[in-house]
Amino acid sequence: LSGEYFVHVGGYCEDLVSDTVVLNFLSSDLPVTTNDTIKVGEVAILEATGDSIVWYADMDGTMPIGSGNSLELDALTDTTTVYARSFSGIDGLDFQLGPTGHQGSTKYNSNFVNGGLLFDVYQPIILHQVTMFTDTVGSRMIEIFNDDMTFMFQQEVYLDNDTNVVDLDIEIPEGSYTMTTNTDFNVQEFGVSTPYLWRTAQNVVFPFAFQDVMSIHNSTFGSDYFYYFYDWKVSTPDMYCGSELVEAIAFVGLETGTYEPDPKLEFTVLPNPTDGVSTISLTASGTFNVELRNMQGVLINSDRNVVLHDRSYALDFADLPSGVYLIRVVQGDRFYVKKVVRL
Repeated sequence: LSGEYFVHVGGYCEDLVSDTVVLNFLSSDLPVTTNDTIKVGEVAILEATGDSIVWYADMDGTMPIGSGNSLELDALTDTTTVYARSFSGIDGLDFQLGPTGHQGSTKYNSNFVNGGLLFDVYQPIILHQVTMFTDTVGSRMIEIFNDDMTFMFQQEVYLDNDTNVVDLDIEIPEGSYTMTTNTDFNVQEFGVSTPYLWRTAQNVVFPFAFQDVMSIHNSTFGSDYFYYFYDWKVSTPDMYCGSELVEAIAFVGLETGTYEPDPKLEFTVLPNPTDGVSTISLTASGTFNVELRNMQGVLINSDRNVVLHDRSYALDFADLPSGVYLIRVVQGDRFYVKKVVRL
């Protein structure tokens, strides 16, 4: 339950009481689903009321098949059950970090210096923007990387005179990082290692931190300098809480409906069941579109303008998991459906 919590410990000499924390627990209301009853060949439309609905093919919620308040299923030949879940969100925190502008009487470091900032991320963040200052128009290559180089971000930016607000919108996981410019790129652009960006060398006080989310704690050349990247605009990701799954059923009746196969036509899929390739044969002329779907109506593969009258058509099931699939052969407003079992 949401509320205020603290820990009370009975000690030998006196009782100890922790600080009080406020915990707010988010819960999502169950979606209200509406079933549909169709004839073979019609489209089933399932509805769910609620916030941010996601549909799943399985009762464990591991196979998403759609999103939104309605879900359309076609090519069904049997009654099919799917599941809906609603999600409620908690907005992430937006914050600013670091000085907003240059300070001091000097702007630039020596030509051989390519400085940077060291920062730690304690919770995943999204770094949206930084501000950079220069008197030298041209491109720079921004780099963000961690100690073992398993994370590497690069973005080339073109900078005008004076103030430049740079959009990054990069997701950064927990870890320790360096933010700098690429030295080789600087040499290529300006003939020296430095990026010709303003840095602060006066009244720098590290760390620049926000709660328990992140901290800019030093520069690559010590705590007397703040290099290049000012006024960080950062946020934490939005978080979502999902409800329990609620079933929705597409009931398929025995009536023919709009599915009207010609009894004179022969439509075969062999072998069936199959553990690999099955061959489609249809005694009809013209071109067809061939679709392969799972039992929830999700399209897996399609091929257009296939000629089936004079030759057969092969479908490879080898890379698909075991289960039941639907092959639908479409010509104009007519189509033919067969179930295939993948062993």
